[in-house]
Amino acid sequence: MVIDVNPLMISANDYSGTDNERIQKAINDAESIGGTGDSGLIGGKVLIPAGKWYVENLQIKESIMLEGEGDGTILYGMDKNKSIISIHSGGAHYPTGKTTIQNMVLAYPNGAEYGVPTIYVAGSTDKTRQYNAFSKFNNLQILNASVGIHFYRAALWSVEGCNFGGFSMYGIHVENYANSDNGDQSIYGCCRFHGNLGSLASVFYESGGGLKIIGNKFYGNAKNSLWLHGEERADEGDKGSGGLNSWLVTGNSFEGTPETEHSILIQKVDSVINVGTITGNEIQHGICIDGNHPSDVRNILISSNNMASSSNNRVPKSAIDIRGAMRITISSNHFAPSGSIDTGITIDKASSKEISVLSNAFFGFAEDKKVVGSVEPVWCKGDILIEGIYKAKGQAPGFWLEEIGGSGAYFVLNQDWFQVQRRALGFGAYETSPIFINIKAPSASLHIGETGHIVEEE
Repeated sequence: MVIDVNPLMISANDYSGTDNERIQKAINDAESIGGTGDSGLIGGKVLIPAGKWYVENLQIKESIMLEGEGDGTILYGMDKNKSIISIHSGGAHYPTGKTTIQNMVLAYPNGAEYGVPTIYVAGSTDKTRQYNAFSKFNNLQILNASVGIHFYRAALWSVEGCNFGGFSMYGIHVENYANSDNGDQSIYGCCRFHGNLGSLASVFYESGGGLKIIGNKFYGNAKNSLWLHGEERADEGDKGSGGLNSWLVTGNSFEGTPETEHSILIQKVDSVINVGTITGNEIQHGICIDGNHPSDVRNILISSNNMASSSNNRVPKSAIDIRGAMRITISSNHFAPSGSIDTGITIDKASSKEISVLSNAFFGFAEDKKVVGSVEPVWCKGDILIEGIYKAKGQAPGFWLEEIGGSGAYFVLNQDWFQVQRRALGFGAYETSPIFINIKAPSASLHIGETGHIVEEE
């Protein structure tokens, strides 16, 4: 594939007609410079000078750049039932699309009709070119929208440094079908989300593929700041997306208001949500993992977050709530209660398994409110062990001493030490870092202390 970036600049001021006609003519001419579909050629750049432009349903069908002059360029949507910009560039394969929109304001003077996105990104309308890929949205102000940007059949896109204000449904809605999403999507660079009262989510992600959400600010009245929704979607006989895999949420500030129920809601409906990391965030309204079955939501690390909880409408009133999940590790987080939040971690034992809770700091919680519910075994140094006393003295090295349901065991390392760790599938495999105990100590044994934590007894 040949990629030819053509530097030719076309100004909307060079055309006559209504505002909408002038910009659309410039877009059409810029598109004619590049190739079509899967050619990989990129067209020209359209400059929209500073000023107020009254437009509706601008159509982009090939790969171009649409650029304003910062906050001075304002595109007003005159028909609340239509998007301001619809992008249908793309081809039969992923390396197509490559549309960039940057440096402008897009707004509806009186708000958009319910469900209408300000920017709609998809493959071609006739579906002869199914996929849009590599589109970029930089330094945009998207105001008074129902949905800020709606991605449909779009992959490998990025949103950087954009402000989503006053939306009534979603800031960003990702709704991909038919495996159109096989790579990392990115929302980063201090994007800001401030929804109206009653808005459902700042980011609503119902898609397969990967996702990176890095360094953004979520505040305002959205019910959920980030909603990862594992729903198997299919369209006109296509197969569904196959689930969300390999995603990262880091460096974000999740604030919200008392109307916010969850900072992060991970909810499986039909497809699996797998292999995710939530780390280094400020989270005021908690994390909820809500699956139908332990295998629905799995392999997630929640670490090094500041869970400075605030008052909200959530039930239960816990900073982290886990239902229907497995292989979840919660480590090195800072928990501090506030308002209606009175519990650190709630785990539904009946619907979850293999949940590890280790090395977290709880401030201001009652002892019985730090971790409510648990899943056997939780075998981590300094955390809860839900078994009896195990003696290791006198055992020969190199043998597993005891296994519990095939998932946990003690192993004699040598004549001086033995270790505790979680077993995994496969010969000699294990998951967590072991605890080392000196078995030469007189009457060395492990038992559960008064607090329910692993202690060594002499």
